[in-house]
Amino acid sequence: MKKDIYLNLNKSFLTALFVFIFVSSSYSQGIAKQSSDSSDLRKAIYLISIGQSEKAIIECRQILQKKPEAIDVNILLARLFSWEYRFDTARIILVKVLQSQPANKEALIALVNVELWSKHYDRALRYADRGLSMYPDNKKLLMKKTEILGRESNLVEASKLINKVIKIYSGSKEALNMQELIKNKKAKSVPKNAIGLFYQHDNLNKGYTPWNSVSAFFYSIRKWGIFSAGINYANRYSINGTQYEIDIFPRISHSLRAYVGGAYSKDYIFPNYNVGVAVYQRFFKIAEFEVGARYLSYSRFPSLLQIYTGGLRVSKGHWQGKILTYLIPGSSMINQSYQFSAWHSFKNPDNKIMIVYNTGLSPRNLFDTTSYKGYLFPKKSNRIEFRYQRPFLSNKTIIKASAGYEKNEYFSGLKRHRISAGIGIERLF
Repeated sequence: MKKDIYLNLNKSFLTALFVFIFVSSSYSQGIAKQSSDSSDLRKAIYLISIGQSEKAIIECRQILQKKPEAIDVNILLARLFSWEYRFDTARIILVKVLQSQPANKEALIALVNVELWSKHYDRALRYADRGLSMYPDNKKLLMKKTEILGRESNLVEASKLINKVIKIYSGSKEALNMQELIKNKKAKSVPKNAIGLFYQHDNLNKGYTPWNSVSAFFYSIRKWGIFSAGINYANRYSINGTQYEIDIFPRISHSLRAYVGGAYSKDYIFPNYNVGVAVYQRFFKIAEFEVGARYLSYSRFPSLLQIYTGGLRVSKGHWQGKILTYLIPGSSMINQSYQFSAWHSFKNPDNKIMIVYNTGLSPRNLFDTTSYKGYLFPKKSNRIEFRYQRPFLSNKTIIKASAGYEKNEYFSGLKRHRISAGIGIERLF
């Protein structure tokens, strides 16, 4: 239910064939009694088992030329067409079967699959309900209806139905697996909007006054992607500053998304303009590549800072890891900084722990607002940070906390230590 059906069909094609062969054996003797061409049918089933579906279609058609009313052969042929993504042809055959035998259970199940796989979920639901009106405890029809409800994101009804299936078929691993998938999907179906607030305090050596920053943010999840906006306030070097930012993550396709965003501030401790673009491409369902660029402009720093990014994120189960690099062209070299992060999500995806390690300065800290100079020694800077978040009181309220330590050589021979701690809250709605 979680994966796209077209990809599922390719990966589980042989499994589905052997399942069908097992099921077909239960009525193959009946076909043999109805038709003298049972040897041809056995040949068709054998061709299916070795992946020769086109030849199996030819065999079925030859049987139907002699005996067009052979219902089970028609159903087999329709299944073959549906496995080949020829849904319109399969649909015509099955509708004709049901016109002559309205209560044919196998034809109803096959037609539910056709509509489900072709993503006509409303039709699939109608045929599933039609079948269940005649066979109310049929496991296949109950499981199919559960899957349809899940694909339509009707998780409440899907959860009720799968609980009913488990009561009837208590030992069914298939039903238990479906129940777990629905639970995971319900946990990940977060509300579409959120607002939040995050505060961070930094202590520095060398007589620097502490830094304080507060961020207020809003984001909204839509079918086309994600929109977010925020206001950042900071006090650094006894200088106050406010920044306004907007970020958009449009979804281009199932595996491709993009980013475009910008921020503005009239205060020295933030860039006047901070504009960025990026694209993210998923591969093999576990990896995502990222490439992008960002441009920062300071009113008292003559050069425009150009930053190019590239990264790779890998996910497996509840674990994710990411490596990200920032490349900043200079007059004599390319400054490089890298970020390594890993995080683990618990059963509730909003409950997670994360560790982040940076070597080199963050693009937000490449400029010293007291001297108006850019840092030239990012390779000698290191930072480690721990982050944790979890629901608090309800699943719609999330608390966040962070702690970090940074040591960097910001000018030749001058080193600085920074200890930071942050706390925040997010409300989903």
